[in-house]
Amino acid sequence: MAQHKKTCPHCGAKMMHYRHTMNAQMATALCKLAEAGGRANLNELGLTRNQWDNFQKMRYFDLVEYGYKDDGSRDSGVWCITEPRGYKFLAGKIMIPKRVETYRGQRVKYIKTEYCSIISLSVEKWKQKGDYNADSTPHS
Repeated sequence: MAQHKKTCPHCGAKMMHYRHTMNAQMATALCKLAEAGGRANLNELGLTRNQWDNFQKMRYFDLVEYGYKDDGSRDSGVWCITEPRGYKFLAGKIMIPKRVETYRGQRVKYIKTEYCSIISLSVEKWKQKGDYNADSTPHS
């Protein structure tokens, strides 16, 4: 059954909460960033299309953050591993909630029913594109 998707009466934007799952492809991309020194432009990492498309989702888990120039402006395409959380996750020292809920590009909450580690993600199966619509709910 299709869900009714709410839209803003003023601008027409979708008013949906989305769930995102940390997966092996994202963990592999995080490892590639670490191998590049923890700060790099995504163009330099040799990411797969899946890793490229989903890289930014790791900021919802506080594993990566935007890179900035010395003058404080955003360094386009540059990402950094977060201190200390991202590095602790890579080292296998912490587990993180496996799922988050977002609204308009911002994390609303961690879904704390299941946790994952860098090691546990190596055997995970990934979602197909259509599965993301099933994980969305209207914003109330």
